[in-house]
Amino acid sequence: MSKKTDIFAQLGKFLADQAAASTGSNSSASSSNNNESKKTRQLDPVTVIGRVAKNNFKKLPVLYQTAEGKRQAVNLAIANDKKHRYPDAARYWDDNEVEGRLLDRAQDLKKFCEDEHLNYVAVKQHLVIEGRGVMKDIVLNGIENYKTLILKFGDLLYDREKECKTTRTGMDGDKQSPEGPEKQEGVNA
Repeated sequence: MSKKTDIFAQLGKFLADQAAASTGSNSSASSSNNNESKKTRQLDPVTVIGRVAKNNFKKLPVLYQTAEGKRQAVNLAIANDKKHRYPDAARYWDDNEVEGRLLDRAQDLKKFCEDEHLNYVAVKQHLVIEGRGVMKDIVLNGIENYKTLILKFGDLLYDREKECKTTRTGMDGDKQSPEGPEKQEGVNA
């Protein structure tokens, strides 16, 4: 097992342990805080998953606070969601993209990303996870208070084109090229 794979396996275990610990400690507190649970129920799914993922991510050791760590925190939040708001991560990222369109109104964000050579789509993905309050503040008041935070958001959390290429499989489970099995290298016809 490579060192990188080992680190991400440890990260997954750490996130799972954190989720198990948080669900166990919240069970008794949830019955006494009905007002908070009502407020949570009114939130849309992308906000709920983003909030859980953000909290999981913040609990990670600094070594794991990377784009891959945040991706795994999102995947864990989706997997552990008791209401099953999203059947898979792709649906969450679709909603994340729609929610991120609010940030298109913030012209200084787009210019800042261009000036700093940041991927604008990646920055929007991260900001949606940060929450609507941050997004609204950026749209209304600009990015001045968030520049140092935004500089951390260079890597894409989800790339639809890459995911589509890696999940395309044939009936027998082998990867197929977009041209079909006859164009794939190393296939005996």
